[in-house]
Amino acid sequence: MKVLLGLGNPGVSYEKTRHNAGFLFLDQLQQDYAFPNFKLEKKFHALISRGQLDEKEFLLAQPQTFMNLSGQAAATLIRFYRLLPEKDLVVIYDDLDLPFGEFKVTRVSPHGHNGVSNIIASLKQKDFLQLRLGTDGRAGERTISGMDYVLQPFSPAELMRLRQEIFPAALEKLRSWL
Repeated sequence: MKVLLGLGNPGVSYEKTRHNAGFLFLDQLQQDYAFPNFKLEKKFHALISRGQLDEKEFLLAQPQTFMNLSGQAAATLIRFYRLLPEKDLVVIYDDLDLPFGEFKVTRVSPHGHNGVSNIIASLKQKDFLQLRLGTDGRAGERTISGMDYVLQPFSPAELMRLRQEIFPAALEKLRSWL
């Protein structure tokens, strides 16, 4: 089984924000591939959906601990299912170091993402696959801090582009790594 852990913040006020790109990616995957609806599983501190993709079992997880404590869900899932993070975990999250529309599949974490830092601390290792989704659409203008910017919602046009272009392309790239 592979765990796809999408990072974000729970609650309606965060639903379509840049910081919830990981949640949005998993929502799209769940819909496009007819995974069951997400259900809260308190023992994992996450909303969970299990399904098949490319004849492999996947567990989609959206931590409900808020971004900075995402490691609780990651560590609980890895321990419970006796998985190896370096083989079985993919963390999907927003990355302000990448322009909107770009993405990278990597094992290298950018500095400053608190959710990823908490996962590293909770797992006591850095070796896991990451899908970094570019969310910086400020076009060189830095009139708003990064911390405030990621809590801003995507525009309707950006959401459409995510769903129609960026997420499908990112999933194809991720599938080649898996």
